[in-house]
Amino acid sequence: MRKRLQILVFAASAIGLASVPAFGQSLRFGNHREIEIPQYATVRIGPFYSTLAFSLSCGARYVDTWGAGADFLANNERGGIRKDGFDAPIVAAIEFRNYLLITRQIDLDMSVRVSYDYYPFETQNDELDVDVAEEGIQGMFSSQFRVSQYLQGNVYDQLIYKTDYVDTRGIEDRYGGFEYEYFRNRLGADLEWKIAKKHKAGVGVFREDNIPFSDGLEAQEYVLYQGYAGYSYRIISGLGLGVRGTVGHYDYAEPARPDATIQDFGLELLMDKDNETGYRLSEYTTLRLRLGLASGYSAGTDADATGTNAVAVESDIKVVMTAGADLNTQLSRQLRQTIGYERGLRGAFNTAFEVFDLFRYRLDWDRQIMSWYAFTQYGTYDPDGSRDELYNDWHSAVGGRYPLRRSIFLTGEAGYVVRDNTSEDPTATIDAVSDYETAYAKLGTEFELTKKTRFRAYVQRIQRMSDEEELEYGRDMAAMDIVYRHQF
Repeated sequence: MRKRLQILVFAASAIGLASVPAFGQSLRFGNHREIEIPQYATVRIGPFYSTLAFSLSCGARYVDTWGAGADFLANNERGGIRKDGFDAPIVAAIEFRNYLLITRQIDLDMSVRVSYDYYPFETQNDELDVDVAEEGIQGMFSSQFRVSQYLQGNVYDQLIYKTDYVDTRGIEDRYGGFEYEYFRNRLGADLEWKIAKKHKAGVGVFREDNIPFSDGLEAQEYVLYQGYAGYSYRIISGLGLGVRGTVGHYDYAEPARPDATIQDFGLELLMDKDNETGYRLSEYTTLRLRLGLASGYSAGTDADATGTNAVAVESDIKVVMTAGADLNTQLSRQLRQTIGYERGLRGAFNTAFEVFDLFRYRLDWDRQIMSWYAFTQYGTYDPDGSRDELYNDWHSAVGGRYPLRRSIFLTGEAGYVVRDNTSEDPTATIDAVSDYETAYAKLGTEFELTKKTRFRAYVQRIQRMSDEEELEYGRDMAAMDIVYRHQF
């Protein structure tokens, strides 16, 4: 705890002292954003903006669980269900949403919720929680500068402190994963050179530090050094061609884990405006295309996610073709469609790197008070180590929001996740060698009783199925409550 506090204080101090004055013409660097006073703020003390609210909820809940055990995820925190049955939870909470505008180029956004959960029938332990918002604590420093009329740059520092829930391969698993708490800071600079009317070039470097806090994840601590160089040429109005090369080196703190270097070189279509990736085929359709080559190299020893069972490995070099394609279409005023494919090489959670192929499809329909969506994503992953061989993930879901009456809405979501493993390594973790499927569905409603009170109710079912009993679990839950919320 002391270590993480020291890191957060140091990071906040670092971005506060790193101010560089901005001047000259504005650039459109991807990691730069204009800082604005938040609209939600109701309290202001100098450069400090905040919203302070108190809430009290009382209700009823019934839970039925089975299998090896299921976690209850709420407010981005895990809470174990002690026993099945009825309870009447009472939750008192104070919510802070804080924003500190340090300079015109530096800000810090931090939202915190302090709550006390009381379970009179003891289906869960009473608990005092201090929860960081799901998006984590985020800080951003960004400053643009101008060297000459044709040479401009940007320096930045981004930090985030967050908790995710992932499986043993680092893929998000909010229905059965373990806690991965980490601090990450990225410090870098970009430089852009307008060579001629149709020619531009750019270079950039950054250092990224990743520090895990969860027990057993010491092998995830690393420093990433990455640099890139790119060139773009405008072919015709609205269409350009870009060439980009990137080199990144992962330096892991865990002695048993080998360092890794990844190079990526690619060719892509660019829109003329701000060098945005993609080409506008029509008023309603945008196409993004990329083709490239990537290579990865590692040598030394290898270890699993806990940093134990280290084994010696020979030098490992991978060379793969990379590609990317996205087609975004506005089918009508309310309906949008996205189709995508991506193939690449990236640093992996347990191994030096992995080759991945991702296929994506998404449909969104939005008609102001009524909306729905559907998506499916299929991915194949080929890690470089002997512990994690080829595996596939397929995730599909539908959801929406429907008005029952003017101020009463019905919301729902249902999804299905499939994990297919091909590994037969007897030393691997059980979720790396066994197939499993997860189905989830939730249906609920929420409406306003008075200006400060709301009624909420929902039913939910989550079930994980597998040939291995250790991976199987399920949970049925029905709950309703009345929430009083006062904003100061």
